[in-house]
Amino acid sequence: MYRGAYHFARPQFPLSSAEEQARYFVSIVGSS
Repeated sequence: MYRGAYHFARPQFPLSSAEEQARYFVSIVGSS
């Protein structure tokens, strides 16, 4: 069975980079 996830972008001040958003997403979901 496949596992999926969806990430809602949440703009913050100061504006975060796409790389920071990706790191946050992986830290929550995991890399597997």
